[in-house]
Amino acid sequence: MQDICLEPTFKVLICKLHGYGVHPTKEAIRRHLRGEDHRCRGEALRQAISSLINLPLSSLEAMRNAQPTVDAQPIVPPLSHLRVLHGWSCVPCAGHFLTTSLEVVQRHAAATHGRRRGDQPLWEACEMQTFFSETKDRRYFRVAISPAAANEENLQEQNGREGLQYVQPLREKVDLTNKVTRRKKSCSSLLSNPLAERSIRTTANATNPWASQTSYPHQPRIFSSPAQPLTFWHPFTPFAARYVRLPVARLDCLFKSNAFRTASEPLFDPSHVDSALSMHAVFPHSEEEPAFLNALLYSVVQTINRGKSTIEGLSLQARTIALLNEKLSLPLPTLSPADIGAIMILKTTAYKNYDFVAHDAHTRGLAAALKACSRSENSLTTAAKRAVFWLDLCAAVLIGSERSMSHLEPPQKVSWRRESCPELAQALPIGFVRHQNALPYDLLECVSDVVELQAFLRKRTVSQLSDSVKYHTLEPMQASIESRLAFQQQSCRQLGVVAEACRLAVFMCCYCSWMETWNDSLIPCRLAERLLDLLEPTLFFSTQQAENVWLQHTEILLWLLLVTASVVELDQGHVEDLRSKQSRLFLSARTFLSGCSVTRLKHLLQGALQDFIYSKGWLTQRCYGKEWFDLELFINASKS
Repeated sequence: MQDICLEPTFKVLICKLHGYGVHPTKEAIRRHLRGEDHRCRGEALRQAISSLINLPLSSLEAMRNAQPTVDAQPIVPPLSHLRVLHGWSCVPCAGHFLTTSLEVVQRHAAATHGRRRGDQPLWEACEMQTFFSETKDRRYFRVAISPAAANEENLQEQNGREGLQYVQPLREKVDLTNKVTRRKKSCSSLLSNPLAERSIRTTANATNPWASQTSYPHQPRIFSSPAQPLTFWHPFTPFAARYVRLPVARLDCLFKSNAFRTASEPLFDPSHVDSALSMHAVFPHSEEEPAFLNALLYSVVQTINRGKSTIEGLSLQARTIALLNEKLSLPLPTLSPADIGAIMILKTTAYKNYDFVAHDAHTRGLAAALKACSRSENSLTTAAKRAVFWLDLCAAVLIGSERSMSHLEPPQKVSWRRESCPELAQALPIGFVRHQNALPYDLLECVSDVVELQAFLRKRTVSQLSDSVKYHTLEPMQASIESRLAFQQQSCRQLGVVAEACRLAVFMCCYCSWMETWNDSLIPCRLAERLLDLLEPTLFFSTQQAENVWLQHTEILLWLLLVTASVVELDQGHVEDLRSKQSRLFLSARTFLSGCSVTRLKHLLQGALQDFIYSKGWLTQRCYGKEWFDLELFINASKS
C-alpha cells in the first residue's frame, strides 16, 4: 500500500496522505484504512493489516514519546511525509516548550518567566513536526528546511509562474484526477504486489540517521512552504558554539536578542563588530576564551529573565567559575585580559540584579586579578581600563558600593569653560541661580558642566563626526560629571532633601543627554525610582514638613516632577511598580499644589519649563506622559 510507509529511525507508521503517524495496533490500523481517504475493505484490508502489524514497529508507549532530543533539533531536512507546522518556541526554555498557538506561548511566558504586557517577546517563530495529531499524543520537535531544498522549491515555483497562466488550472485538474484514481486503486494494488517491495524502501546512512528516510516513486510532498531565506549567524555564534554547552540555534538567538546589547554595558559595544568599543577591541582574543563567552551568555540569560535564577543561567555561571578556577589552580596562574573581562561581566550582572553577595565576591576577585595583571605581560587595553572605571562608577550609583577609583582621577582630564568664568552664576541656568542657597557649590558646578555638554551636542558639526570620535570626545565629559555627582551623595543628603533630589535629577539629565553608545535605561530608571521614594514622604498629605520643604522651592519641585515623568517613559520593565509609584507621587503633588495661588503656580510652571536643564526631547514630548499631562492640565485649567 503506497500511502502507508515506515519511518526507519523511530519505527513509526506514517500516512502520506494525512502527514501523521498511525498507532501500531490492529484496531488503529483498521480504523485508519477504512477511513474515507483510503476506503480499504475485505481481503485487501486484512492483508494490509497483517503486513503492517508484522513490521518492526515500536511499542505504543515508545511511539507516543518518540521524538528527536532537543540537542539534535532543529532537524534538517524535516522527516519525510510528516506535515510541517508553523509554531512558536519559548526562547528561555531552549526548545523544551513548543506550541502552534501564539496565545499559549504568551501565557506560558507570563506564568513561567514573569513576562509582562509590553515586555520584549520571549518566543520565536519556528517550524516543527509531530508524529501524531491527537492532543494527548502530540510531541512537537523543531525542524528546518535546508537552504538547498528551499531554493529548489522556490525555483520550481518560479518556473511554474513563468509559463502560460492558463496551463495551471489544467495541471491542478489532472493532479486531482490522478489523486482520486490512486485512492480508488490503493486497495486492489495491495493484492498484486508484495507490501515489502512496494511500500518499504529505506536508504541506510550510518553517519546521519536523519538521512535514512523512506523513499517512494513519485512520492508526494506533504509540506509545501515558501522558500526560506538563508540563515545568517551572528558573528559570535560560531565561536561560542565551540565552548558553550548550548544548542547553536539557542546561542544565535541569545546573541541576536536585545538583551545582548544591554547585558554587555558598560564594558563594550556589541552593536558593531568593527567599532572602537567592540568586544575584540576592548578584550582582544576574547572570542577564543571559554570563560568569557560563558560569562557573557550568562549575563544575557539573566537580563532576559530579569535576574531570576534558571537552570540555564546557573549552569552558565557554574561553568564560568569552574573555568576561572581551573586557570587559577595552575602552577603559574595567568589570567588573560579576556579572563578579567569575564570577572567584570559577572560583577556587572551582580549589581544590575542587586545580588550584593555575588557583587562583593566578584569585586574582590576583580581587584586581585587587576593586581596580578599589572605584574604580568598581559596588560589591559585603554578601552578595558575605561570599562573598569565605568564598572566601578555604575556599581556605586546603583547599589551604593564603595568606590575603588577616585572621582578626582577620571580616565581623561577635561577642561571646562566655567573654569575661566569669574563667577559660576554666569554659566548657570537662571532657575538654579534663584535657588542656589539650597544647593551645594559642587553640585552647581556639575550643572554648569551639563549645560556645556548639551551646548556641544547642539553644534551642527557634531552630527558629522564618526561614532568613535564622538565617543572619545563626549565620554570623558560624562565620566567627569557623573563621577563627581556620585561622590556628592553624602554631602547633598546632609544638606537636605532639595539638594539630594536635585543631584539625582542632574545625574539623569547628564546620562540621558547622550545615549548613543550606552542606551540602556536601567540606571536613569533606578535613579527615578530613588527620586520618587525620596519625594513621596515630603509630599504625602501635604504635611507641615512638606510645606516647609517645598513652599520656597515649588519651582524646583515642578522641574523634578518633569524629570521623573520623562525618565519613567524610558522604562522597559527594569523597575517593578515604577509607574504606580509615579502615579502616587503626582497625586500627592496635586494635593500640595492645590493650596498654592493659581497665578503664582502658573508662573512657577513656566519657570520649571524654561529655566533649568533638560535632556533632548523632554520638553517637546512631555505631554506624552499621562501623569505630567494631567498635572500640567490641572495647573493651566485652575481658576483664580
